[in-house]
Amino acid sequence: MAQSSSRKSLGPLIKVYQAQPLRWRDLLTTFLPLGLVVLSPVGYGLWRAYYGYTHYGVAAGERWGRPWFLLSAAAALPLLVYALHRLRRAHLWVNVHARGIRVHRPPNRMAVIPWEQVEGVSMAITRKKFLTWRGQPRHKAGIYAVNRSPIHLNDQLPNLPELVSTLKARVYPLLRPQIQQRYEAGKWLYFGPLKISKSGLAMKGEQFFWREIDCIDIEKGYFHIHLPHAKALRVPVEVILNIELLLELLENNRISLSNA
Repeated sequence: MAQSSSRKSLGPLIKVYQAQPLRWRDLLTTFLPLGLVVLSPVGYGLWRAYYGYTHYGVAAGERWGRPWFLLSAAAALPLLVYALHRLRRAHLWVNVHARGIRVHRPPNRMAVIPWEQVEGVSMAITRKKFLTWRGQPRHKAGIYAVNRSPIHLNDQLPNLPELVSTLKARVYPLLRPQIQQRYEAGKWLYFGPLKISKSGLAMKGEQFFWREIDCIDIEKGYFHIHLPHAKALRVPVEVILNIELLLELLENNRISLSNA
């Protein structure tokens, strides 16, 4: 009943993002054949034990059947690990509704979040490099809501960039006027570890007036703050909330940006 009421409060379902659904056909096409493979040594071991017992006695029956039983037990372990992995992936999903989202993460963590309660969204793309080799891009996302722990997602969820774009398209129009209003009122705005106000920028307990900053840019996954006579400060993009709104705020208020 609680889940049904939460679905109704969020309105119609728009799209489902699920790591790997677990369907009945998977039982027939995957788990049943694997189960037969795991159990086949048991059947052969029973025949060997019976043959040894009827022809040579109890000791022979135990000795001849034991290796096959052990083989079956050893094969069952990776099957169990795979089954748990599939079960875990089946319980990782995000449902996008007209008025919010429902996020389910294993083992049984459900979050129901209306759009109005979303405070921020973060997204980062990383790629490992070694000499001339470059790995596939990896995505990380964070969803931050009022009075909730952050929800972190990665590429286990298919089409994660599309999901993040959908979230931003729903949330940013709600946050944009609030951010501009607070900025005009001279209040601090929080973008994760960064704080912005009319007077300047603050991070890690340090505060800088805008006149003390040469420029700001984004390069190789980091937000750089360049100072006249000091090493540039940098913050990983993945921990910055609503980075597009942050850049909009800086541009709209003519704060120096470079390659941003």
